[in-house]
Amino acid sequence: MPYARQARAPGRRGGTARGNDGTRTPYASRAQVLIAWASEPFDPSPAWTDVTGYVRFEAGISGQRGRQDQVSAISAGQLTLTVDNSGGEFTVGRSGSPWAPGVKIGRRIQVNVADQSGGLHTRFDGLITELPAVWEGPAGFVNLAVIQAADILAWLARQPGLLSWTQQEMLADAPAALWSLADGSNVTSASDQAGRGAAPLQVVSQGDGTGAAAAGAGLPLAEIRTSGTVAQQQQTQTFTFTAPGSFTWTAPPGTLVVVPG
Repeated sequence: MPYARQARAPGRRGGTARGNDGTRTPYASRAQVLIAWASEPFDPSPAWTDVTGYVRFEAGISGQRGRQDQVSAISAGQLTLTVDNSGGEFTVGRSGSPWAPGVKIGRRIQVNVADQSGGLHTRFDGLITELPAVWEGPAGFVNLAVIQAADILAWLARQPGLLSWTQQEMLADAPAALWSLADGSNVTSASDQAGRGAAPLQVVSQGDGTGAAAAGAGLPLAEIRTSGTVAQQQQTQTFTFTAPGSFTWTAPPGTLVVVPG
């Protein structure tokens, strides 16, 4: 349907839209479009700007969310609408915009639809992903902007996957190193998850259960190595008495002493 530009009062844009029957319907009675130009995307109290008067409702507002059937995956919600940009208000980077320098992708947008009693209900809430300028008319003299947006699911899909709750809890404490031993079953080292440059843990030796405790043989003795330092996880010392007597031995703190019967 061709669009005829109309004279508007100062400070007001696109107050009415012409329907197929020639009647005019106030924009505010159909939907409300808000954009938080001056707020960060996840600001808990965004400063909304009502841009309903700029919306070209005759071009339609298209949206999609949820899933197409019961077995399909839930996809991110999508929104597309067209606004009048004859004054350059929606041009990214234009200092003359009344909302500069906040006119950019990533800003939050919300579409509210009125029910029969006039109460508004949110039908879309997401972030602007595209804000291209387009031209309309025989000579291309009408400047428009096509706003495309996606909801929070699109943002979440770009984030790294969550680890187990224990790993997430430990990482939240910003440790110098974290070896959660969540590596695959066939690996020969344990990688650090803290991301601060700690070397991986590597198995140096494993005892075979016979003879004295020593690296590479004897009772179980596992050693791990990181940053050039070897730490013994288990070490066993055995004392055998062939005759009654006494002896002196200094054990380090934390030593477990077992005397078989």
